Amino acid sequence: MSALDFNPGRMARAADDRRRWRAARRAFTLVEMMISLTLAGLLITAVFSSYIYILRSYASIESYAKLNAEARTFVGYLGRDLRAAKAVSNFTATNLIFTVPTDISGGTATVSYTFVPANGTVIRTENSVSTTVLHNIESFSFAYFNRISVATAVLAELKQVRVNFTLVEYVSAVRLSQQVISAQYVLRAADVSS
Repeated sequence: MSALDFNPGRMARAADDRRRWRAARRAFTLVEMMISLTLAGLLITAVFSSYIYILRSYASIESYAKLNAEARTFVGYLGRDLRAAKAVSNFTATNLIFTVPTDISGGTATVSYTFVPANGTVIRTENSVSTTVLHNIESFSFAYFNRISVATAVLAELKQVRVNFTLVEYVSAVRLSQQVISAQYVLRAADVSS
């Protein structure tokens, strides 16, 4: 380049063009901005959906744990009472009444387990003191068997009791959990004829 070719105005324009080109490269175009916003929206939607799913899963697991704990407690109470039962005085598909020992000197108490379908509960009554021992019941039944596991409706033959029940947990009319339980007990201390 010779000294004659040197044009300061042209050099200034070239520098100015370079600055504008760099500035244009640093800014986003409308299309780039729309694509970025769409991708960000999809990412936020995915994260929010995952969060909602995790919350629902947690609620379901918590509900299941609650139902399981309640069922285990009920099965424990019933098992303890039935293993100690001395005599059964009445039984139906939703009610069981029997006598259990209360002390070493021979005292007894009358215990009953009654399913109340209207509110989905089982009530344990001992000497006129009632306690609700099971909630959220969708279905409940007792079944009765003799010594050789044949179903019976005869009080004198009764030696085994099976309880079947289904617990459910609803939140905002949505069924979160269901627990189906079946347990069978042998009346060890009960006096029955052979």
